[in-house]
This record gives sequence, structure tokens and C-alpha cells, in this order.
Amino acid sequence: MGLSHPILGSGLRNWLSMLGENFGVIPVGKYPQLAFLTAAVAGGIPLRAWEKIRFSKQIKQTKVESPVFIIGYYRSGTTFLHYLLGCDSRFAFPDTYQVMLPNIFLSGGSRFRSIIQNALPETRPMDNLKMGAGMPKEEEFALLNTCGASLAKGYVFPKKLIEYNDRYVLFENGKSNEERWKTGLDLFLKKVSVANGGKRLIVKTPANTARIKQLLELYPDARFIHIHRNPFYVYHSNMKMLNKIVGMMALTSFTEKQLSEFLLHSYASVYDKFNETKSLIPAGQFAEVQYETFVQNPLLHLADIYSKLNLGDFKDAKPALEKELESYKNYETNKFELDEVSEKLVKERWGRFL
Repeated sequence: MGLSHPILGSGLRNWLSMLGENFGVIPVGKYPQLAFLTAAVAGGIPLRAWEKIRFSKQIKQTKVESPVFIIGYYRSGTTFLHYLLGCDSRFAFPDTYQVMLPNIFLSGGSRFRSIIQNALPETRPMDNLKMGAGMPKEEEFALLNTCGASLAKGYVFPKKLIEYNDRYVLFENGKSNEERWKTGLDLFLKKVSVANGGKRLIVKTPANTARIKQLLELYPDARFIHIHRNPFYVYHSNMKMLNKIVGMMALTSFTEKQLSEFLLHSYASVYDKFNETKSLIPAGQFAEVQYETFVQNPLLHLADIYSKLNLGDFKDAKPALEKELESYKNYETNKFELDEVSEKLVKERWGRFL
């Protein structure tokens, strides 16, 4: 991925820890890439130190107020919803620049933002939605580079995708990983809040669908918007996404079967946890929509979401939303057709969610 590889934004200790966990399975052919990434990460030490010195007091004094979390499994419409809500100027969001360089974005300025912009493709590889340094982005990649407690670590080291899902999404391997994730998330969102003058944040990471309990412990007044989609489409679309994303980021080998097994396990485990914990969300802090219904009339459903979650007067946001929706009028979603083997797997492993 060259200059756009997410690991380039990591702290050195964090990166060396990842390497220590996985070095034995990294093929020799990847060593030149490892050397480049390690040198780039080490070269960022002065910048990371300066940001910490300059902004630590301001960050510490910042409180993340009533964040809105968009949840729902990957490829269920979470990004589309994030893009739309991000058009409301009353809100802010973690953008691609901040997510890719989480340790230096407050002091990096326009120079580093331009580097990220030039390194990115114009559209996302899995669905052709627009990309850019200022576009909304999921913070899971920021946590990969700050505290390491992130499912995205599995994209770099895909042999451990299931292990990282259980460790950092379900928190099944002890309290320490949960606390590390909570500390990392709160620090990153505080920095994003500082960068945006304290505006209310719209945050989107599909893995958060299983982290309701932890998010409420951090932000008791948080709002949640759950968007869900036909599981057959979710399986097909995720396999396409995983092959592309893991193919670009991976430093170890992987197989189609490994990706499929991870996906089947992850979706079921995330939704089992969601169904177990969604009752913790207080009244007035949860809204839900089906993707297939949402895309038929986005403005109608957004108005309902604004009302249910008390996000402000919808009419103030409507002109910007209409303009954004106009840009999608010629957009075509990916078509899919499941083969018999995949359809059987989905029915067997996800039957209780169909």
C-alpha cells in the first residue's frame, strides 16, 4: 500500500509489540516492507513527542459530549449513514487524516493532510464510495496505531483474525484488553473533539456493535443508531471487502477459507453480544433502521432518527443532506449472487439472525 499503509501512523512501541506477536509467521519476502514501515514509524518519534508535549494538557481537560455511535456489521450501510450525518455542520467526525495519523494530526497541519490526500485513491476499493483525507472514517484504524487494541490488527496479520476479534471486540481474554481499548478510544475521541472545537461527534465502527456495555461505561449519554442489512448480502459483500483490504494490508499469507471462517464467526459473535447488551441502552438513546428500507427514502428515516435521539432540528440539516444525496443519484450498489456452498454456510451459521 506504500504511503497509504495504515501502520505508517503507528507509535514505535505499539508497532514493535505487533511485530513481536507475529514475527515468526511473516514470510522473508515481506522483510523489505517491514524495514520500510519500521523506519517510517521510528522517524515519526519527534513528531509524536511534540504533539504529546504541546496538546496533552488540553486533551486531558476535554470531555467528549454525547457522542453518536453508528453501529451495525460491516457492509450494512454504516459508511453511507456516516457520510450523510457528517454533512450536518453541527456535528464533527473522525476523518481519514486523523484516523491514519492519530498520534500527530493535531500538530501535523495541512502538510501532512495533503500527503494523506495524495496517497489515497479517489474511491474505496470495495464499493466505489468517495474517499478523501477529510471524509469520515472508522476509528478502529486509529486504535490500531495508538493502543493496538483493534480488530484491524487482524487485517495486517490475518492468521489471527478470529483471535483478535475475540480479544479486542468481545474482550474475552481478560479485563486488561478492555481497559486498553477504552483508554485508547477516549484519548482519540478527545483529540478529535479538540480538533473540531468541541462539536458533537458522529462515530462509526462496525465492531462497536458488540461494545455497547463498554461505550456506555465511557459515555452514559451516548446515542446509538443501528443499521442492519440482509445477511446474505452482508456475507457476499464482506468476502469481497476482506479479500481487497486484507490483500492490501497483510504482512502474512492467508486463504479464502480463513477469511470465510473469520467472517462467519465474527458476525455471529458480534450479534450475539449485541442482542445480549442492547437492553442496557437507556430509552431515547437508540434508533434502528433497515438498510433496504433506508435507501428508499433516506430523508424520511433521518428525520425519524433526529427526532428519536434528539439530535437537533432536522430542517436545519435537510439542505446539506439533500445536496449530498444528489451526488449519489447515479450510484449503483454492487450486485451479488451467492453460490450454493456459501448460501448453505450462511444458513447454517447465521440462521438465528435471518
